[in-house]
Amino acid sequence: MLKKVKEIRNKKAVKICGWISLPLFAFFCLFVLDYFNFYHYSGLSSLVDFIINHPGPFSFEVMLILGIMAVLLLLCRKAWIAGGILGFFSLLFAFINYLKIALNGDNFYPQDITMVDDAGEIVSFITVPLPLWFYIAAVFMILCVVAYAAFNVEIPLKWTFRLPAAAALVIITLVAFTPSNAENVIGAFGMSYVDTILQSSNYRANGFLGAFTLNILKMQVQEPEGYSEETIDGIIGEYEASPRSGEENFDVIVVLSEAFFDARELPGVTFSENPLTEYDELISRENCYSGKLYSTALGGGTVRPEFEMLTGLSTDYMISGSSPWEYVTKDMESYVSEYRDSGYRTIAIHPYDKKFYSRSQAYEYVGFQEFYGQDELSEQFQLQYKRGYVTDSSTLRAMEYYLDSSEEPTFMFAITMQNHQAYNPIDENDVVVQVSCESLEEGVLDSLTTYVQGLYDADKMLGDLVDYIDQRERPTILVFFGDHLPTLGSNYAAYNQTGFVDSSDGFNRKEALKMYSTPFVIYSNRDIDIEIFQENRDNRISPYNMLNAVSLATGFGRTEYMELLLDFYDTTPIYNVRLNLDVTPEIQAFLSKIELITYDRTSGQGYSE
Repeated sequence: MLKKVKEIRNKKAVKICGWISLPLFAFFCLFVLDYFNFYHYSGLSSLVDFIINHPGPFSFEVMLILGIMAVLLLLCRKAWIAGGILGFFSLLFAFINYLKIALNGDNFYPQDITMVDDAGEIVSFITVPLPLWFYIAAVFMILCVVAYAAFNVEIPLKWTFRLPAAAALVIITLVAFTPSNAENVIGAFGMSYVDTILQSSNYRANGFLGAFTLNILKMQVQEPEGYSEETIDGIIGEYEASPRSGEENFDVIVVLSEAFFDARELPGVTFSENPLTEYDELISRENCYSGKLYSTALGGGTVRPEFEMLTGLSTDYMISGSSPWEYVTKDMESYVSEYRDSGYRTIAIHPYDKKFYSRSQAYEYVGFQEFYGQDELSEQFQLQYKRGYVTDSSTLRAMEYYLDSSEEPTFMFAITMQNHQAYNPIDENDVVVQVSCESLEEGVLDSLTTYVQGLYDADKMLGDLVDYIDQRERPTILVFFGDHLPTLGSNYAAYNQTGFVDSSDGFNRKEALKMYSTPFVIYSNRDIDIEIFQENRDNRISPYNMLNAVSLATGFGRTEYMELLLDFYDTTPIYNVRLNLDVTPEIQAFLSKIELITYDRTSGQGYSE
């Protein structure tokens, strides 16, 4: 058999067929990348629509994949090596992109590669099954590579030609994509850097490879147009800082409750008992304000609303896929630093790995004096676990301990972990609240049931925390909110199957407002008045203004930038790029100012501080 293979592979016709198949193999790799990029929409039909309606970006992708294949062949000579490398990375990138979209609607960004050190933790969150077509594609690629090896397909060129040719292709590409040339090159294919502002539309308009390339070109933080000390001084100079007006120093407790969401909003879902009794009772009180917080995360990405909450800055203008804490490498003005500089003890608690999302280095720079992660908490307390995560009740015990040990006023920020994905089925004995829904598939119902048990415990933790606050002599104010909606089955399964949304063609504005909003409460053991809210209930706010609301309730001093944000709230109470809201000239003026301040404090010269 080996002799026959050797005889066949030496025939000229076989060699020609092998050479012809190489660009076809590259095309197939591109097809795999784009097919799984569009899989969660309408699959093949969405891919066909992309090719027909976006010929420029598709042509760019074709040229790029052929160029990559050419360089690999020139370097390796043998087709099985070049094909193996291209096929492996095509499958890997398609795999990661598919999983990310299924989990939280985000695509695979170049910046995700920097998270490789946290890959173990990230993989533990994943339970999304791969479609059969992925395995078929993998098998086909492997067979192609084996055939290239068996028939010794290679390009008949000496290394003295191949290596200079490969170097020439790389140099031409690098020159084409230098900052001075890149915008013109991508513009010739109908692509634009503006596409990277909203990544969901970027990957749909430019395909995976086109969008990924745009993101690579935008990986360096870009200085906004008009950035200068004079411009920043002009923005800040429009406002005056407000001195403290309150007579008492309030302890401020901020709790980011993992994936806290009112699951009762899902149509057709019933519960054996109310999973949110404490929440319902709390929002009925006169000294409690509640409503919807409009997040920049969905299913994952806690770090985005967290960053906005603590700093007042916007993640809309940061590199997609990055942790905003990566850009905090020096002391930076924030809500936290304002409390620290006012004599507060500033504490952060997160019962997980402190290094995740680069928190361990950044928290000190934004003003936290103490940061207790899972390691420190486990040494101090007898922690309890559910589904592998520290329980909310254990987190609450730690919070109470540090609050009770403070002689000075305290600002505390706590992130819970108990109700983090993945929501795998749990033992029936652990089910307190039975969940039913005829429209949900069994696996999706199992995920929702698991989630609701955590929601029930988060609600109990909220009630216990409020009881603790009520018995305190110190004036205390609580902010409790969810960071994002939970992942309930792949590709928003629970939300689609119940009719909450229809994500088959992306989110329209109404659906985006549903999917990017979570409950919040602001409660105090003193009478408070938050003047920006018209009523106690059904209010709307973005994370970057939440601690501004607290400052109004407690009479805490406000900086010029905080006053700017309050002015922005009067113009529009909510905004982020994912909400698909109309942008009036007045709103755009504020957005430009916030972009400049965000750049100034994270990557610029800090003129605004």
